[in-house]
Amino acid sequence: MRDRVKAGEILEQVVEENITDHMVTVSAMILLCDLLLDELKATGEEETLNKIKSLTQRLVRIAQEQSTHPLSVETYMLQSKLAIVEFEFKQARELMLKAKTLADEKGLFRLSQIVKSEIELLQHQQKKWESILEQSPSKQEMVSLTNMNELLERMIQKTVVTLGIDSSIDARKSKYELVHHDLLKESEKSEKSTFRVGIAQIGLSQTGDILNDMYEEKGEGFV
Repeated sequence: MRDRVKAGEILEQVVEENITDHMVTVSAMILLCDLLLDELKATGEEETLNKIKSLTQRLVRIAQEQSTHPLSVETYMLQSKLAIVEFEFKQARELMLKAKTLADEKGLFRLSQIVKSEIELLQHQQKKWESILEQSPSKQEMVSLTNMNELLERMIQKTVVTLGIDSSIDARKSKYELVHHDLLKESEKSEKSTFRVGIAQIGLSQTGDILNDMYEEKGEGFV
């Protein structure tokens, strides 16, 4: 117990510091959410729930700023489950649909299937939730029913490997730079005044947004 308290204090300190490494900050936020979730299951305190909600809002902002779409999708899923804990089922469904739309748009097919399953489960269990609400369940009970721990464990495992946050790359710099060299400038004669230019690039996008993830477009040199 003492170790968990100490771990929580360290994570809170990292989270509150100015962001110098997005990967470290995101990892700390997810780990802190996990610790706070265990605390919520034990106490059911509203303050603890609000702390988790605040962390998820910050996670979404960072994910959007960094174009880290998998993190956005999974955080929307987490927010959806938090909405269920507060009996906000309409909001829970809207957040799941938001996660599904983003996953589809960015080509995150595996995540899209996971979200789809969650949406179907939410629909199929509607009567179950209505029955549970009649019993006035505690927040501790609702947390256990949402299986949030499984989602957070997956997020923790994927933070470094697949969330697409590269702390070694300054977010303000492009991963690739397109440079225009006019090879005909020194030529006295050209048979054509216009040309078609094609660029092909092979690479693995971590975010699903290949256009912005892989290179930065330049206007010069294209006809």
